[in-house]
Amino acid sequence: MKKGTFLLSALLACLLPALPLAGCAFSPPEAVTGGVQFTALQQSDGWNYGGSGPDGFYFVSADCREDGSTNLLYLDYATGQQVYLCSQPNCSHDTDACTSYLPYSAGGILSSVVGDRLVLIFPGNLQEAAGTDTVLPHIETMGLDGSDRKTTVTFGAN
Repeated sequence: MKKGTFLLSALLACLLPALPLAGCAFSPPEAVTGGVQFTALQQSDGWNYGGSGPDGFYFVSADCREDGSTNLLYLDYATGQQVYLCSQPNCSHDTDACTSYLPYSAGGILSSVVGDRLVLIFPGNLQEAAGTDTVLPHIETMGLDGSDRKTTVTFGAN
């Protein structure tokens, strides 16, 4: 057998068993803990860029103020316009009176859309948690327009 034919045969012998795997699609990772099954809410490549809603994309601004606060932004799919998640005219977007305002949170903030709710996950930073609740791990939920915002759960420092 010629050397080229042998190499081609060897290559095909190695690749043919993997051919059925070529069409595999992503399925969300699942984990079972204590009889409860957990499934990923969104596909992720290891980074959380924001939450995809029916009409737009919700994400946390990378621009932070000197005090560490930032804002929740919305990107409208139809217009391509990026705006603060705020409906107040002439709002400065730099106080908690604004629905887009996010106070400092050591550890960052992750956003996700679950049904008709926007979920903000604050992983926290327990190294800085002494004396303040803003850096404890917690979860907030709100309407897709930023209304009805409330802390769903706050986890302790221990």
